[in-house]
Amino acid sequence: MLTNTKNVGLKCLKEILVINDKDIKCYHVGFQIGPCINATGRLESASIAVELLLCEEENRAKELAKTLFELNKKRQDMTNQNVEEVLELVYNSTFKNDKVLVIYKDTIHESIAGIVAGRVRETFNVPTIILTKGKENPKGSARSIIEYNLFEELIKCQELLEKFGGHPMAAGLSIKEENIEKLRQKLNHICILTDEDIKPKVRIDQRMPLSKINYKMIYELELLEPFGKGNPTPLLAEKNIPILKIDILGKNANTLKIKCIMCGVNKTIDGICFNRVDEFIELLKDRYGEDHMSYLNNPRGLKLDLIFSPQINEYNGYKSIQLKILEFKLS
Repeated sequence: MLTNTKNVGLKCLKEILVINDKDIKCYHVGFQIGPCINATGRLESASIAVELLLCEEENRAKELAKTLFELNKKRQDMTNQNVEEVLELVYNSTFKNDKVLVIYKDTIHESIAGIVAGRVRETFNVPTIILTKGKENPKGSARSIIEYNLFEELIKCQELLEKFGGHPMAAGLSIKEENIEKLRQKLNHICILTDEDIKPKVRIDQRMPLSKINYKMIYELELLEPFGKGNPTPLLAEKNIPILKIDILGKNANTLKIKCIMCGVNKTIDGICFNRVDEFIELLKDRYGEDHMSYLNNPRGLKLDLIFSPQINEYNGYKSIQLKILEFKLS
C-alpha cells in the first residue's frame, strides 16, 4: 500500500527521500519514512507531520515534506554530535570502567537522550543512562543489555528517583541533580554483571560461502519480513574471505567499502560497513604496526571474517548484490 499510495503527503515525502520509485520495505519505513515523521515531534511539533499526512495540495505537501526531511537531518546531526561528546566524556572520566554508565550532560536535547543512550550502550555494551536538563529536575533515558534487567535494578534505587518507568531493556526517569552521583554509585555497587556478561555477542543464523549468495536467496529471505524485535534480520557469516580492495567513502569518511573475493567462482562482491572506519584501522594497526596504512591501500593477502546480511543495492537504475557488514575481524 505504501509503494502505491495516493496520499499526496507521503508521495512528496517518498520523493524527497528518493524512494518514490522503489518497492517500500520495512527498512524504508523504519529508517527513512518513520524517522522523518518522528523528528517533528522530537524537535518541534508533531502537528507538522499530521498536516503532511492530511495535506491534499501538492505545493504545500512538498514544503512540509522538506521540513520533515530537514528536521530529521538536524536530529541526526544533533545525535552524532552528542554521541561524540558523551563518548569523549566517558573516555576521559574516572567511571569509564563502570558496569553501568550514568552520564549527566545538560546540553543534550531531551528528545534524543534515548537515541544517545542506545548508541553509547552499543559502544561499550553496558547498561547506559543518559540524563539531561529537565524543566524541574534532570531527566533522561536508559538502554540496557539482555543480561541486565534495567527496570528491576531501578526499583532497587527508587528512593533516589523522582519518577521512573520502563521495562528490562529501556527506561525513562527523572532525578534530583544531587542524587545523580548516588545513583551511579548504588547501581554499580549492586551490579552483578560479570566481564563475560558484557562481552558483545552476536548470534548468527548460518555460515554461508559468498559463492552461494544470489538474487534468489535474497528474495526468499525477504519473504520473512517484516524484520524487527522478535523476528530479527537473518545474519550470515563466513571466515577467511580474501579482500581485493578497501575504500573509505562518505563526506565524513565514515563508510567502509570492501571488495570481497568469492572463492571458487572467480567473482567479487562488495560489502558496506557504516561508522566503523576508525575501528577497522585500529585492527590493522594492532596486526601490522606502522605498516598498517599500506594494507588499507593494497590489502595484499588480507583475509577477513565477516558477519553480514545480503541485500540488493540499487543505484542509478543499476541493481547489484552487496553485503551489509555488521561485524568484522582479521582472519
